[in-house]
Amino acid sequence: MTGKGPLEFKWIDGKPVNYTNWARKEPNDHKDQGETCIEMYVRYWRFDKTKSLEQNMETTGAGKWNDLKCNWSPRAFACRKDQANPLAGPSKDPPAGTTGSTLSTTATTTKRVPKPTCGDAAWKLREKTSKCYAILNEATDFDKALLRCEAMNGTLASVHSEDENNYIRDETTWVLNETNLFWLGARRNSGTVGDFSWLDDSPMNYTKWSKDLDNLDGRESCLELRVTREWNDRPCDTKNRGICQKAPIWV
Repeated sequence: MTGKGPLEFKWIDGKPVNYTNWARKEPNDHKDQGETCIEMYVRYWRFDKTKSLEQNMETTGAGKWNDLKCNWSPRAFACRKDQANPLAGPSKDPPAGTTGSTLSTTATTTKRVPKPTCGDAAWKLREKTSKCYAILNEATDFDKALLRCEAMNGTLASVHSEDENNYIRDETTWVLNETNLFWLGARRNSGTVGDFSWLDDSPMNYTKWSKDLDNLDGRESCLELRVTREWNDRPCDTKNRGICQKAPIWV
């Protein structure tokens, strides 16, 4: 499906758009980037085993649609084609030299199972979250960190579980900088303390706020990860390193 805007998408096979399943606040053509293609969230973040499948699909976005740039990071994909005409049955006239019995042959094929890869040595794959992660080498303000992730076909990382939060922090322990702080991919929505949302539009279904969360003078609108594994709001012009994420490529 391609297009722009909720009423302008169309199926490329020409069939009518008589069903949609957009995620919350989608489609939005984020930052007017020209998001004219569609992806489906499959299992981008962890399911809650205490909830039903229907509840998980509602809260995690599984099965929901999102608009994005057509040249964004590679995605897995599904193809469809119309069913071919059934093969003709055996000939009524047996081949010369046979007794009239039907001839048959059996072909055996082995299907190769696709595997995820990040496609670049700068990234590290974690299959448990179906994400690739990379650490930015230079401390910059939030917007520059985001641009550098986007230049690598990713974005600043979102976090959806204690396990994922610990993994990311453990991956950054070898990095020594002045503050040992890292940007995560969330911004404040309003002046309310703790009112943040992820830049990748995934749900804020897990948080790890520190006791220092205070939105000092209304200036702390970006999110950083501390060495204590806790999160803190921070002025966006602070110089931190960043943690990028992107979806793996299936090959």
